[in-house]
Amino acid sequence: MAALRKGLELLDRIGAAGPAGLSLAALAEHMGLKRSTAHNLVKTLCLCGYAENLGEGRYGVGWRSRHLARLVLFDSMADRVLVERLAGIAVSLGESAVLAVLEGGRRRVVARADGTHAIRVDAEAVDSSSGVIWATVTGRVLAAWCSAAERGQVMALSGAPSAPVWSAGAAGLESALAAVRAAGFAEDDARGVTSFAVPVLAANGALLAALGTYLPTFRGSPERREAMLDVLRRSAAGVAAAMRASLEADSV
Repeated sequence: MAALRKGLELLDRIGAAGPAGLSLAALAEHMGLKRSTAHNLVKTLCLCGYAENLGEGRYGVGWRSRHLARLVLFDSMADRVLVERLAGIAVSLGESAVLAVLEGGRRRVVARADGTHAIRVDAEAVDSSSGVIWATVTGRVLAAWCSAAERGQVMALSGAPSAPVWSAGAAGLESALAAVRAAGFAEDDARGVTSFAVPVLAANGALLAALGTYLPTFRGSPERREAMLDVLRRSAAGVAAAMRASLEADSV
């Protein structure tokens, strides 16, 4: 029991450090442990997926911890609340909207909402025909902002993106994902449908979800593109804030 308690306390320290993680020396110092003891504990956490070796002697939160955190956050918000919030986002965009999370290496849609125009994209139909995670902009955002361990799960399930889906192919995957992160969003234009997606991030920068929109290409002018990306970014921040508020309310 003592070892379990110390391991959980160590995981709390790692989680509080954010994306940069903590060095083994810092973990040992904060916990008042011998370096060898801290190493054994963090090694076990890494083997179980609750912590992750970030390289250069630093450790961060692992894919299992991220998965549990997302489950807690989304479970704290009733399905009705998520649907209502996404419906409001769709009204602001004027186009269909979708909210997706990464679950065990797979993209899972947690809410969809139709756009307000008479001619609009059926988000569910587009999603159902998309196949692998790389075929959707929300999937690409999830893959770009997830941890290296989670990306390994994605690759194991979906393989590398093929050229028709993503021109970078397998060899340029990391640079393509880095380009998505640098831009702050993913976009696509295929079969008359234009789509954009942005990440929903926690206060410490950890990935929570991906928020995307679909619209007919004929409505995707450069000016409207920038306006919609602005709405998506502000809406993503609003979703993250609502998730935090819901979690805090549940803990009272």
